[in-house]
Amino acid sequence: LCYYVYKHVALAVGDMCWAHQSRFAGKVAYPEWVSSCYAAFFTSIPVIGILSFDRDLPDNVATAHPILYSEGQLRMHFNARIFCVWILSGIWHGSLAWFAPNLSVGALGPGSDPDWDKEWWIGSIASFTLVLICVSLRLWMIALNHFSAITLGSLAISWVLYLIAMLMLCHSFLGEIMQPQIQGSFLDMLQSEKAMIALCLAPLALMFDLMVFLLVKFFGSAPLDRVTGEVRAKRSRVQVEA
Repeated sequence: LCYYVYKHVALAVGDMCWAHQSRFAGKVAYPEWVSSCYAAFFTSIPVIGILSFDRDLPDNVATAHPILYSEGQLRMHFNARIFCVWILSGIWHGSLAWFAPNLSVGALGPGSDPDWDKEWWIGSIASFTLVLICVSLRLWMIALNHFSAITLGSLAISWVLYLIAMLMLCHSFLGEIMQPQIQGSFLDMLQSEKAMIALCLAPLALMFDLMVFLLVKFFGSAPLDRVTGEVRAKRSRVQVEA
């Protein structure tokens, strides 16, 4: 639930920032069709895959440790503090995703330059791509098994769908009908040095999120983390003895 709210806040922040930059001209920050695919395909499919098939502990281990069920009773994963942290993360990531490409590309607001529209849509698509990077990394952080085939495969599927959608909307006859203003913008973004610098450097700011996440896991470990650590340590001893 927190992740679903978070990912929509991260996307909405770009529209809020652009509304002030454009002096409330009523123009959207991201292409409409790209935004429409965000909730259904780019960010929901990996969540469904991970929630449906990712596993924490075998059933026999879970039933042997009743303390695991105290996490829900104590609201360790859903309370006012946790919810506020998720919302603040959405604002932080959405602001980072919007302003990093926006400032680097230089399309700060409507102007008379005939090339402004082209630069604007390159920055807009770069910002959207950065939002997707942020929310994907955040989902990876909270997954139970970070390097499992389920986790990595679910995230990969969302990115494949994103690439297909962008190529269709930006570089096909369907795109000319559905979203004509962004024609050629996706490949132009990949060829833009400024946009690529923003896409490569901005996600490094999420190292702060990862550090906080690891500190919380280490110092405030939940029963699930402790039992998982014990199980993994036991398996390691068995493998060494074998």
